Amino acid sequence: MSWATSIPNAERSAGWKQIGGGKQRIRAIVPQAEVARYVIDLRSMTGGRGAFSMRFDHYEEMPTQLAQKVIADHQKAKEEAKK
Repeated sequence: MSWATSIPNAERSAGWKQIGGGKQRIRAIVPQAEVARYVIDLRSMTGGRGAFSMRFDHYEEMPTQLAQKVIADHQKAKEEAKK
């Protein structure tokens, strides 16, 4: 599995470069939700030797379908809390 397929929504404009010692540095813009499981996948792909860091880049509007699900889940939780 390559780094680009291990994070489904990684922007393809990301790049990588060799940094010596058989290591590579990969830069990508990835939705926060995709990063949550990435550390587990990275460790699995690299036999426990891989590491990553991240920093905030920008906000982006949530896709409508996902936003509707978040709103519906919140409303459901709110109704259940009233009971």
